[in-house]
Amino acid sequence: HVVEAMTLAMATCLMNYPFTRLLRQPMVEVIHGLFETCPHSLGSNLGLCDESSQNGFAVGQELEVRLFLAAAVRWLQTVLTFGALIPSGLFIPSLFIGAALGRMIGVRTLSVTSFFGEHAQAQINPGVFAMGGALA
Repeated sequence: HVVEAMTLAMATCLMNYPFTRLLRQPMVEVIHGLFETCPHSLGSNLGLCDESSQNGFAVGQELEVRLFLAAAVRWLQTVLTFGALIPSGLFIPSLFIGAALGRMIGVRTLSVTSFFGEHAQAQINPGVFAMGGALA
């Protein structure tokens, strides 16, 4: 089991680093950042906030891809480690996946509502979508 644990640890490290900042930070901090409203220092460090935008939230296809990629990689890691007989956790990775996908939907909703004017856009908070995704 030691070789299996070392192999899984190495694979997890190699998957986390090259893709996105969301996978490099501890999961609990990233989940907290996904829940936060902008502007917030943690959200800015993770690339979730953009002070130059109208409402402070970063929007765009690049962010959506990073959020989806982070959720997909974490899901793959969770599946691989859950199948091994190694204590690795299931609850926190599930929260991470849901929060990342929820934030992605919130970012998409925010960008779509930009066509309807500032009033509709002001009511959208991607952090709330992240909370809903984490609960699902």
